Amino acid sequence: GYALVVPLLDDGRVVMERIYRYPLDAWLLECPSGGLDGEAPDVAARRELMEETGYHAGRLEALGSFWSSTGNGNECCHAFLATGLVVAGRPALEVTE
Repeated sequence: GYALVVPLLDDGRVVMERIYRYPLDAWLLECPSGGLDGEAPDVAARRELMEETGYHAGRLEALGSFWSSTGNGNECCHAFLATGLVVAGRPALEVTE
């Protein structure tokens, strides 16, 4: 599975990433997300938020879990709302991000 984070700034804006998706041959805006890598979903969500945006969440609220692509696989998405955001570092993006 994977964790998806909706990072909400104090002024109501959502932090998103601009990322190129080869299967669509298009640039898209997406919320930070990534694999659990053996971690609990909330731990993975905090890690992905920091890695992909440089933000730390003061509060992380579980929004629920769902099967994201049942026609293609069995991957479960664990969604979180991140608030109380503070810049805590620089993004550490992977090659594909």
